[in-house]
Amino acid sequence: MNTKRIEKTLELLPILALKGHAHQNELAKLARLSSLTVLGQLRFLENAGLVSAVRTEPNSKQQKEEQIWSLTFLGLLQVLSTDNLTESDFDQMAKIYKEKWLIFHEWAYLSQDKETKEFIINNTRSYADLKRPWNNLSNAKEFATHTQKSKDAQNEFHRFIVQLKEAEATLAALMLEDIFTLGSIPSNIIERRNENDVLIKLWKRAIMNPSLLKFIKDQFEYEDNKHKAIKDFQNWLLERKTPEKTP
Repeated sequence: MNTKRIEKTLELLPILALKGHAHQNELAKLARLSSLTVLGQLRFLENAGLVSAVRTEPNSKQQKEEQIWSLTFLGLLQVLSTDNLTESDFDQMAKIYKEKWLIFHEWAYLSQDKETKEFIINNTRSYADLKRPWNNLSNAKEFATHTQKSKDAQNEFHRFIVQLKEAEATLAALMLEDIFTLGSIPSNIIERRNENDVLIKLWKRAIMNPSLLKFIKDQFEYEDNKHKAIKDFQNWLLERKTPEKTP
């Protein structure tokens, strides 16, 4: 698939994102493309880990089962990097994909405060733009071609990447990613100490939500275990330090 065809293929993602679930012919009408062309695009996006067939439904006209397609979390992340998404688009996707991402699952709660909502949207856009699955078309082409050869490897790789990206995206949306990366609260936050600051409001709102609080606690536990493992390895390594023998 050449560059222009890949660009056209990726345009199918925002359509599917706002539709939620759709079959091949339905997407073909929305994209104004032939059904056969859309099928090829869906297969490419499936191999790239961006969409998946979630179920089949009977097609009375063709008297056969047809696949119903939806975005994966990586596909959702790719769409969230799109510049022209509106606030209502975020609301719509939050309803559709609330089972795919914790932030969307708790969207009704998090978006009650307009300022906090806008802050989360901006944080999410920034993260998605920086960390979207395919920052350039050659990445998508290379990965899709590779995974066609090894479906098991794709599934294993996809699961690992999804877990990583979900946690990263959630931390980024809550503006906690830098804190876990740097290991300390940025000084400008400490100096302001303004309880009405949108960031402080967001954090206070997050820890009042059981699901978000559990996620944050799990991240702290993960970091504690990681640092313990590093310390254990450090001790093991230094115990093997012996003086060099002189000739």
